[in-house]
Amino acid sequence: MSLTTLDLSIGYSAPREAPKVVADSITVVLRAGELACLIGPNGAGKSTLLRTLVGMQSPLAGRVHLGGDDAHRLPANELAQRLAVVLTERVDAGNLSAYALVALGRHPHTDWRGRLTGHDEEVVRRAMTAVGAAVLAPRRLSGPPPAGQQEHGCQPALPAPDRAGGRNHPRGGAWHSGVGRVRRDANAGPAHRRPTSLGRWRH
Repeated sequence: MSLTTLDLSIGYSAPREAPKVVADSITVVLRAGELACLIGPNGAGKSTLLRTLVGMQSPLAGRVHLGGDDAHRLPANELAQRLAVVLTERVDAGNLSAYALVALGRHPHTDWRGRLTGHDEEVVRRAMTAVGAAVLAPRRLSGPPPAGQQEHGCQPALPAPDRAGGRNHPRGGAWHSGVGRVRRDANAGPAHRRPTSLGRWRH
């Protein structure tokens, strides 16, 4: 499955106001099996791009295609089965265990009862093991981590090996599966464009 954009323009619009363009002319080809790291200064549009790619906000112009389908026209449940994102906002997990939090990532794949199947359980265990988080599975997220251990980094989007995914990390910039480039930071004037860069790795 691939995620592609054509002449995408991202930003914000409000009634009776001119649209605020954050970045434009974005043509991206994101292929399965690749990991890309999108790096740029604050305000360059990394989070705005991720939000637009996953349908959390509409593009100002251009299209986003997921496996040949218009991502912004797919039913919400189908889009959630095929695409996942983790942004910088902290998840208020209450008294959930780390396992239960990660298992939320399987919710789009369950039936109307929301019950996990044996396959779903296996996907959750495999995902947590793959990132070295299996030991955290029984731990509750509401309390502080034990001395000498880091706080939980589990996210609901984790168990989705068959989905395109993206993450926006406060230290590492934004990453998502594939390769592409954001042309410029449109917050600056045309004479002071600051390009972002995107590295690419093949699994």
